[in-house]
Amino acid sequence: SGTAILTCMDLAPDAFGHLFGMDEGPMFMVSNAGGVATPGALLSMTLALGQVRRVVVVQHTDCASLPFTDCAQLVAIDRVGGPEPDFHRASGVLQTIRSTVAAIQQFPSIGNLVEIQGYLYDGGATHLVCF
Repeated sequence: SGTAILTCMDLAPDAFGHLFGMDEGPMFMVSNAGGVATPGALLSMTLALGQVRRVVVVQHTDCASLPFTDCAQLVAIDRVGGPEPDFHRASGVLQTIRSTVAAIQQFPSIGNLVEIQGYLYDGGATHLVCF
């Protein structure tokens, strides 16, 4: 009944962890540059599956990784072996969240087993936007 949160390494878990039920069960934080679904992030979420009921993707405005149009460099850094999924960094943070959520939904060992949500953390306004 816990939650796995995939987020950018820029964001501190205490900034929003309580909003996703930190007190209601186990919480697993998976973070990388941009909060994208790299092979390492997917592996970490897969290992937590027995203890989570949902995966939350939280990305943020003013992310340093946004200028990249694809995350080939991020995937190369995070490579854990096996076939490389097609992770293309979309332009704009909202589209990036949508494509990250879609990549998790399409990952065979995760997608059909948990609820998956996407959020934008607007640091300037200090609030989360769900879509």
